[in-house]
Amino acid sequence: MHHRFRLSILILSLSLTTAAAASTPAAFAGERRAAMRACTSVSDLDRPVVHRVIAFSDAVGVDAMLVTGRWRPKHMHGAAATLLCLYARAAKRAEVSEAPGWSVR
Repeated sequence: MHHRFRLSILILSLSLTTAAAASTPAAFAGERRAAMRACTSVSDLDRPVVHRVIAFSDAVGVDAMLVTGRWRPKHMHGAAATLLCLYARAAKRAEVSEAPGWSVR
């Protein structure tokens, strides 16, 4: 029984250490850069620019941001584009949707 208690304490302390390391400013900045890269990649815009990242809680696990740029397809004639990107942190996946009427101030 005593051995199980010590093992439980060790596992708990390791999990707390891991969680604390993930919440350091450097780790947070790294996650933010990963989200921005993923959103610019899936946007398929010419010269995409990511605007202010809004990080939701870990309960939702999503970062949201607007991405602006110019459409690449020839039939779009390089028209301006604004996309809403949602980045799922756990899956490390981004998805964009056109956001007509949204603007960056």
